[in-house]
Amino acid sequence: MAQPKKTRDSIGFNDNQDPLLHSLVSRIKYLDLPKQELVVKAYSFANEKHEKQLVRSGDRYIHHLVNVAILLADARMDAEGIACALLQDTLLDTETTIDDINKAFTTEIGSLCHELNEVDEEVLGDKAFEAMDEASLQYNQTITISNDIRIVLIKLMKRLVNMRILGVMSPSRRLEISKDTLNVYVPIAHLLGLEKIRRELEDICFQTRHPFRYRALDNALKAVASTQKATLENLSSTIAENLKSEKLTFRIHPNERTPFGVYQQMLRRRRSFTDMSVEISICIVLKCNTNCYQVLGLLHSLFKPLPWTFKDYIAIPKANGYQSLHTTLQTSEARLKVQIRTEEMDSVANLGIVSKWISAYKGDEESRNYIANLQENARANDSNSAENSSQFRSKQHGNVIYINIPGVAERQKELSEELQKTFQLSASNQEELFKILLDIRKKNKISQKEVAKFIGSSAPRVGRVERGEDRCTIDWAKKYASAIGVELALCIDPPK
Repeated sequence: MAQPKKTRDSIGFNDNQDPLLHSLVSRIKYLDLPKQELVVKAYSFANEKHEKQLVRSGDRYIHHLVNVAILLADARMDAEGIACALLQDTLLDTETTIDDINKAFTTEIGSLCHELNEVDEEVLGDKAFEAMDEASLQYNQTITISNDIRIVLIKLMKRLVNMRILGVMSPSRRLEISKDTLNVYVPIAHLLGLEKIRRELEDICFQTRHPFRYRALDNALKAVASTQKATLENLSSTIAENLKSEKLTFRIHPNERTPFGVYQQMLRRRRSFTDMSVEISICIVLKCNTNCYQVLGLLHSLFKPLPWTFKDYIAIPKANGYQSLHTTLQTSEARLKVQIRTEEMDSVANLGIVSKWISAYKGDEESRNYIANLQENARANDSNSAENSSQFRSKQHGNVIYINIPGVAERQKELSEELQKTFQLSASNQEELFKILLDIRKKNKISQKEVAKFIGSSAPRVGRVERGEDRCTIDWAKKYASAIGVELALCIDPPK
């Protein structure tokens, strides 16, 4: 006799009895029914084990875990990864063992839970943060992601959920968590291409560390959005009419600007908020690559493109897989920043490379090749960064400061003057070096303005580099040294 086909009701989806379960089930419809059943079983197991536990905000602990699971589902995580997120803390906070997880579920889920707890202590734990310099931390991030994307993604989503209830922590603890988040989790989100999550983490950190600046920029952005609404609609309508005349399938949506993003642009470009507020940003999503270049040509015929603003990330994608055409146009109403990409590119821009990584786990050959190339590029970049690590030694002899940056000093013949203009010092190396250079500048009573004039920069930029807010290249540091009357020399062993 044929077995009856499983339905939502037959595997225990009772929405009326448990609204929390309903909120989770409504997000995992992309999974087939057996996989949905696995997630529901993990929810029931975790709910029973954490029955009497509460988080600091006063919510039931299971509510916290479901929030993490929902974020993972939105990123199209597989069922095993979502189950792991629901079950992991049972190993830490209850008497549940790995054997219990293996018996109740699968050895894959048990192994994921175990590895996730190991990562907590060894790679992403607070003590690890303190012990790692910037280069080695980035390398550890990449290696961890190379082993299993799901582990890093679960950690990232757990941090986001915790950041959303950061207000229940003490002020000192909020600042500490925000610092760790900016130093570790934000770069991970960027590395994965999870830009929406990255922006939310940045904004929460910004609000915690600089509440007045955050409120001022947030209110200003809301006011600007209100005044620019009509302009945005007019420009979008004009572009839409021209795209329809070309019989293209498309959609246009505005790009949201965040307080932290605007704040960083103001610092980087040395521009006021008034200058920034005249810009409007939109995204045009199309069907295929050729349509993207067709639309680019159409826009450049409609409006004047500003010099040096065109970037082709379709031909040369970013390291995290991001692809799009960027251009800035001067219209009669406003300066218009435009991103042009396909539906698939838009998915990567929102979900990052997660969808491709999950496909690779399922055996998709194209995704496997894509991830392999991405990992190779990441390791190459990290090996260069690791060479520029915090094993930094320096010695001053007269007017010469000898510095040894392992991996750089040995290659100084290869590092042409042109390459030194782009080879950045790591944050730790820069901090160590400018402790010496800043002391010399002050002793010689040389102003930032005088240094800036010598370098061909600006006094605010000099100040930011000295404080470590801006990174500088080897060439820039050499010019700074010359401006204060000393010479900066690369060597393998500084003289004793």
